[in-house]
Amino acid sequence: MTQDNATKREVRSGRSRVVGLASALLTVTAMSGLAGCLAGGHSDKPVLSVDLFWDQAASPSHFTGGTCSDANVSWMDWRLEDETGALVANPDPKNPSDKDCKNGFDFYDLGPGSYTFVVTGYDASDKPVWSSTCTNLDLQRFAASYECDVTR
Repeated sequence: MTQDNATKREVRSGRSRVVGLASALLTVTAMSGLAGCLAGGHSDKPVLSVDLFWDQAASPSHFTGGTCSDANVSWMDWRLEDETGALVANPDPKNPSDKDCKNGFDFYDLGPGSYTFVVTGYDASDKPVWSSTCTNLDLQRFAASYECDVTR
């Protein structure tokens, strides 16, 4: 199923406003020259953050977002593509922990553009249960945060 499950953080509820405030503080701090301390020494390019909310509801008609452990996601496969569909990032095959279930990603050193995040989550029997394609993840001059609902 391909649908746009990404939501720019600013349009979400109060929980996101607090995180949005933290993102704004991070942006102000980065602009003041302290970005290397907070971002682990990455470049001055903006950060694209994608927070995943895994569907923990058993019913396909009702979405209840949670963490990997809330939804019992065993492992995941993912990729980030640019606006032309070219692969920008994916799990490192030499590092098996790259496929461990995660609740979010921060992508550094990306140029301005529109990105797509594709994710599939697997249960303990290696059956693909969760899947989403989050499109229109726009990155310009400043850091951007998106929420991606990963549905069953």
